[in-house]
Amino acid sequence: MNWNVPFAGFTEESGHNSSASRATALTTSYTEFESATDYEWPGFTFLATSRTVGADTDFTIALGAAAAEFPIVDRMLMSNGGSTYAHSRVIHCPVRVPKGSRVAVKIGTTFTTLYGQIFGWAAAMPGACASAAFLERVGTAGTGVSVDAGAVLNTKGSWTSLGSNTYAWNGMFVNVLSGDSGTGVDFNVDIGIDLAGTKFIIVPDLYVTKGSGSTVNPFAVPLPCSVPAGSNLYARIQASTTTSTSRKLGICLHGMVT
Repeated sequence: MNWNVPFAGFTEESGHNSSASRATALTTSYTEFESATDYEWPGFTFLATSRTVGADTDFTIALGAAAAEFPIVDRMLMSNGGSTYAHSRVIHCPVRVPKGSRVAVKIGTTFTTLYGQIFGWAAAMPGACASAAFLERVGTAGTGVSVDAGAVLNTKGSWTSLGSNTYAWNGMFVNVLSGDSGTGVDFNVDIGIDLAGTKFIIVPDLYVTKGSGSTVNPFAVPLPCSVPAGSNLYARIQASTTTSTSRKLGICLHGMVT
């Protein structure tokens, strides 16, 4: 696995709006953040910030000409802030962006006053390299696959199929969402691969917590797990509640394709 992403010499920012002293408003149509990057990026950091409660949504980051964009991050889930206070969602993404790339961003559903910014890790150091060319999504766009912990408190529920991957992965993001408005629920998440009818756990007991509103933390976790092409992927969870509306998570995986 290639996770040799060094510290950048500096960052190249995309998405600021100097006329309004803020970042770029995100909509359901692609908005250009950068017409042509000045540097090659071995990865980047995406920051989404809001002052208000919005709907659960997802975001797509793409490269290429207008009306011909290719998603390098495809509809990664993002829960609302669940609060009237300012809040931000941050993801560090080791996906390479070539020099001269046009970068555009969109979200899946309307979210009032949601602003986005990208900080490219400028490849100013010798030996800089990226983990992935793009991220392949497995799971339902916009909501994730609904996984139910079941009616037994603090006990793993049954396995739920997330789907299968087309490409081999050298790492992945586990991406979670909760549409329930309850508070104070804790989860443990297992991700498994089907091997000859037996589930082999590649991510055991990932801790996820849900606070006010439907905010889930962490919402996307990068992990160095090798997944062969054509694998059947599954998830199961346990929860600190048996309330049927609060014991579920929406789960997607985003695999790093080299």
